Amino acid sequence: MKILARTLVFLVLVLPPPIVSIQALAEDSEKNSWLKDLYTQADDVLSTAGDLTKKTWEVGIKVGDQIVSFSSEQLSELLTVVENELSDLESTPDSKIDIEQKFYELRLFVDDLTELKEKEREAPDFALLSKTKKDYRIKMDEVLKELEPILFDGEVMGYSTKIRKAQIQIKVLRSEIFDLKEKKLFADLDDKDEFDGKIAKRVKGVKSLETLIGKLEYDLMKKFHRLGIDLSIEQVRVVTKRVDGDDLAHTLAVFDVTRQISSKLAELMENAEYDPEYARRYYGIYVVMAEMVLYSQRLYVKKINEIYLVALNQLKRDIKDAINFAEQSISKQKNEANVKILKQNIESNKFSNEVVDMYREILLAQEENLKKAMKDSKNNVDVAYSTFDTVTISSNLVNLIDTTQDEFNKVMNMQIPQIVPFENKILEERFIDISNRISVD
Repeated sequence: MKILARTLVFLVLVLPPPIVSIQALAEDSEKNSWLKDLYTQADDVLSTAGDLTKKTWEVGIKVGDQIVSFSSEQLSELLTVVENELSDLESTPDSKIDIEQKFYELRLFVDDLTELKEKEREAPDFALLSKTKKDYRIKMDEVLKELEPILFDGEVMGYSTKIRKAQIQIKVLRSEIFDLKEKKLFADLDDKDEFDGKIAKRVKGVKSLETLIGKLEYDLMKKFHRLGIDLSIEQVRVVTKRVDGDDLAHTLAVFDVTRQISSKLAELMENAEYDPEYARRYYGIYVVMAEMVLYSQRLYVKKINEIYLVALNQLKRDIKDAINFAEQSISKQKNEANVKILKQNIESNKFSNEVVDMYREILLAQEENLKKAMKDSKNNVDVAYSTFDTVTISSNLVNLIDTTQDEFNKVMNMQIPQIVPFENKILEERFIDISNRISVD
């Protein structure tokens, strides 16, 4: 009974329209006590879901299709934040790395990372009493995790997350505009002006958010172009609608920072008089950058496997349960309108199932791209450590950096997914819906 209740809630809260109506289905519940109990349990779960809803202007909150309104204060705050975001995008020039500052920050991590790498090499693959290679790799990842926000401060913006939140906020505001227009229709003449003001403010909010989304998409396209990745604005929109859009942008930002710092390193070593200690110090920075590239790829693969694919599996199970429930409910219905609604739900959920399968293929293809790229990244890391251990002459280090820069570009291009614009609006909307449901924002 509890499983059926949860399934009914899923029909109401999770799946896209057309959604079965609890009130309509309840017409036959008086003759079926088990069905009446089911609706009661479903109502209880819905009530609990409502209690758990958090008050936050930032994400424009919703429980399934039940939108929670913005207060006047929250709406004003939202408009201010959006205006500030737009101002920042307009005023921020193309990304420039403060190389000198990054050098100082990176040097602090060189000794820790190279020392752990040496211990990892010497450690056994398996041991009961001593640390293994895996133990040292975990410690190295902890160092890289600590370094990441320092190294990429201001470099990685969560474009996909920001756009997703803006889209949810637009949905909230449009729902409120509809409700306000309805209330205005039945309001006293003296109160109509007040409704006009509320509607106008929400219309302004929608326009500002749509402008912000456009600016974010254009800014991301410029960043891709600077990396040598030629994406159209339509392709960028596809990237930002993917649940892994920010992960992809993040790994590309790693390559961008690595490229700029490595270029400056080569220039420094080319112009400086040879000193083994200075050459080793500079190249140590390059070693850290090579490790960071591999680290970002490992994190990306981990999120695909442990978060996105797991969430898709759960969503597929929920859709299957919903289809089964609807199919079983059809034979119990006396009302033809209810039968029609249930059949529409089944077709809608079957389409959702197809989109989930498509989404899975996209993520699995990206995982395969990343794994291929990681093999080359691992080779770059091994060469970097070997050269760091046996520093010879500065010119050799410069040549090696130039060579591995080409390798970095090759690896970066390997993990760029095939990006095809959506065939139609319905597919796009269902894709966005699934992205929202499996995201961890």
